[in-house]
Amino acid sequence: AIAAAATPSPSLETWLAARGLRELADALGEVAADVDDLAEMTDEDVVDALASTPFADAAARRAMDERLRTALRGLGADVGAYHSSPAKAEDSVEEPATARTPPPP
Repeated sequence: AIAAAATPSPSLETWLAARGLRELADALGEVAADVDDLAEMTDEDVVDALASTPFADAAARRAMDERLRTALRGLGADVGAYHSSPAKAEDSVEEPATARTPPPP
C-alpha cells in the first residue's frame, strides 16, 4: 500500500489570518519559519512578539495576547494564559507607607 502524503501545514500568514492574528505576521515571522515552529514558542516569545507590534490601546493588545496564546496552545506550545505584565509599576499593588512597620532602633 502507498502511504498517504502528509497534509502540508498552512503558510504562517494563512494560519495567522485564519485566527485573527494577521497583525503579528512580521513579529512572528522573525521567530518562526512556519506554523510548526510556533509550537516551540514560550511565554517570553509571546511577550516579545506583542512588544514589537503596535496596538490601538491596551484592550486591543490584551485581546491579541489572548488569541495568540489560545492558538499557540492549540499547536501544543507551552504558553500560559494571558496575564498582565509585572513590569508596569501601575499594575503592582503596594502597601501604603503608613501600614509599614518602622525598622527597629
